[in-house]
Amino acid sequence: MLSFESDYTEGAHPNILRQLMATNMDQEPGYGFDEFSQLAKERIQKALGHPEAQVEFLTGGNQTNQVVIDAMLTQYQGVIAAETGHINVHEAGAIEATGHKVLALPAKDAKLDAQTVTNTFRPSNRTRIGTTWFSQEWFTLPTQQNSGPCTQGRN
Repeated sequence: MLSFESDYTEGAHPNILRQLMATNMDQEPGYGFDEFSQLAKERIQKALGHPEAQVEFLTGGNQTNQVVIDAMLTQYQGVIAAETGHINVHEAGAIEATGHKVLALPAKDAKLDAQTVTNTFRPSNRTRIGTTWFSQEWFTLPTQQNSGPCTQGRN
């Protein structure tokens, strides 16, 4: 069975270990300036069809997720994840430190299904506040007496 729990729960593939052994004693500058990183950047640029594309490598999956999420989302947006997902269980602090909420949903066999996502975000389960939609399952804002959940600031 394949498990995608995290990248540090198993060893490396034998082919990777063989390649590491073959190049282990090669002296190269570190931090992305080595021959192998440069070759990888060129191959990625070629595959993208953009030789001018800036390609940078990060040190691991947690950092990569945090940087990409923070770069791609506006400050009030969140990320949908399985409740058992690595990004929710192990990385939420890093993600949420930048102001993005990890929106954990129930999962079956560690996977989200389209129906769960649809049910969570269907219009009958959302309230409009300003120009942003929030699911009532995420949180409830302080309310005025008898005004119901998530009504302050509603347009």
